[in-house]
Amino acid sequence: MITTLNILAIITYLMTWVLIVVRVRGQLNQYRDKCRVYLKITWSLALLLQGCSLYIPLLQSGSLNLDLISALSQVLWLLSLLIFYTTFRYKIETLALFVIPMVILGIVLRFSSVDWNMTPLSGGMSIHIFTSLFAYSVLFFASIQAALLSYQHHQLHRHQTLGLMRTLPPLQEMEALLFQLINIGVVLLSMALLSGFFYLDNLFEQDVAHKTILSVIAWLLFASLLFKRYRYGCRSKLATRWTLFASAFLFLAYFGSKFVFEYILH
Repeated sequence: MITTLNILAIITYLMTWVLIVVRVRGQLNQYRDKCRVYLKITWSLALLLQGCSLYIPLLQSGSLNLDLISALSQVLWLLSLLIFYTTFRYKIETLALFVIPMVILGIVLRFSSVDWNMTPLSGGMSIHIFTSLFAYSVLFFASIQAALLSYQHHQLHRHQTLGLMRTLPPLQEMEALLFQLINIGVVLLSMALLSGFFYLDNLFEQDVAHKTILSVIAWLLFASLLFKRYRYGCRSKLATRWTLFASAFLFLAYFGSKFVFEYILH
């Protein structure tokens, strides 16, 4: 059943990606509104199918698979869900051109993933895990937004407003969205770290100390960026670089440590 759900999710994601390409390239303009409706339908269906494949084990056994591939798939699913939700306010379907291939790759990799890291979820553990996953997905979203904002600055500086540029919201909206994401991500990351201190006993043991330290560094970088933004003002060009730098620490904290533990040391 899980395999069938994953295959159907891949198909619907591919359909969504094609519809977004059609919109970005300006083809079939007479069907532009219908095309947007169709991609919303296929996208929502893909999210539903992938979500079911990820969380059926949780409903059946109260445990969640948290190996590297499964955790990455969950973060990418949440990222896709967040972008889908954001498209109802901002015209940022273009971001999905880069995200959907990553989501599909995550689904494909799950076919070879072994469910050896099933983690029983208690109340406190659930809070820590899900706030962590949400924090990673929101701040991953922020890093993609930062990269796209940097590209937008570069193209505007060169007076290039065609192609991908004409599909993006104005610069002010892109910057506002970036800081909204960072605000939400810092709150979620704070909850994840605090819940970890309260509910986990091994945050500073040898196998996870580096994960905790890197996560705290990422939190400090994001929090410093927000402080600089609201206290002194911060140019979006500096904000994009700072966001990408902080995101790199967060990526290393979770996925880097999991890769080392599961594929090098295990």
